[in-house]
Amino acid sequence: MKNFAFVVIFFSILFNSSNIKANEKILFVDSIFILNNSLAGKSINNQLKNLNAKNAKNFKKNQSDLKLEESKLFSQKNVLEVNQYMKKVDAFKIKVNKFNQNKKSTLDEFNKKKRDAELVLSNMLAIVLSDYAKKESVSLILPKQSILIGKNELDITSTIKNNLDLKIKNVNIK
Repeated sequence: MKNFAFVVIFFSILFNSSNIKANEKILFVDSIFILNNSLAGKSINNQLKNLNAKNAKNFKKNQSDLKLEESKLFSQKNVLEVNQYMKKVDAFKIKVNKFNQNKKSTLDEFNKKKRDAELVLSNMLAIVLSDYAKKESVSLILPKQSILIGKNELDITSTIKNNLDLKIKNVNIK
């Protein structure tokens, strides 16, 4: 009798659960698209592109100067005394090491600026998403990258991008 009651209750719950509808609102957003295509994201990308081009130009110039100096030094090998030549070689090696250290520190600084700017934009995006969730009574906003299949009506990417564009137009890289 207990088993029969259990089976009846189990099946009644099972069949009635299909009629239960969730009142929770779940949406998704493509945050990578927003970070790359918002006004602030485009501003960051343009500034980083310009900074990278400037750094590359400086590196190329310094590298060509070092190559020219190396060829001059190599041509003096048979003309100079061994001690003088070795001193010049050591001085050249120091210059090359300084160039490499400068290049590494410049790249590290560039990457830090990039991370900082992206962090500012990500934090602002989180604020916009939070405001939207409160305003629209959304229970959960998922990243689009983790969604396998979803209705297009649940994608709020364009709305969030527009809200972010209203909130922040650009991020200055420091």
